Amino acid sequence: MEERLGPLGSSLRKLRNARIAEREGRATDETRKFIEDYEKNVSVHDAASEFIQAGRTSYMFFDGNAAFRWTFVSPSPLYRPGKRTGQYQITIDEVPLKGEPVSENIFDGCLTGISVADLAIAIADEVEAQQYIGKHWTAIGDLSDDTPTAIYLQLDVAKSP
Repeated sequence: MEERLGPLGSSLRKLRNARIAEREGRATDETRKFIEDYEKNVSVHDAASEFIQAGRTSYMFFDGNAAFRWTFVSPSPLYRPGKRTGQYQITIDEVPLKGEPVSENIFDGCLTGISVADLAIAIADEVEAQQYIGKHWTAIGDLSDDTPTAIYLQLDVAKSP
């Protein structure tokens, strides 16, 4: 993540690690302060907002266009490296949520996700089946085993048969 996103990736990794520490009861005052400061800063200026706006603008170009066959996939909110389970669920035109919010923020405690490996399987399945032509969709999967795994294969370490 750091390689591809630079400082944004480093900050996201630090935030993820801080939240894991908090969830596991290992959070320090410094960890909690980092989470609080990060979330406050994001509410003022989200460095990813331009990327999100570009994605939304791209979708608006496709939406309603019948001149060619298209499908538009967006990763679910908790898209991250993780184990491949081979199982996922598809939603069309909505952010998939679960459970009841734990604060006034409707997303707090309700976001769903999918591993990079499982989203890749969902995309490959769509390429073959072409069930969502002209649709905006996302896939969600099981993140109960949130063990970080490598997501990029580097050619210099790939073994030939």
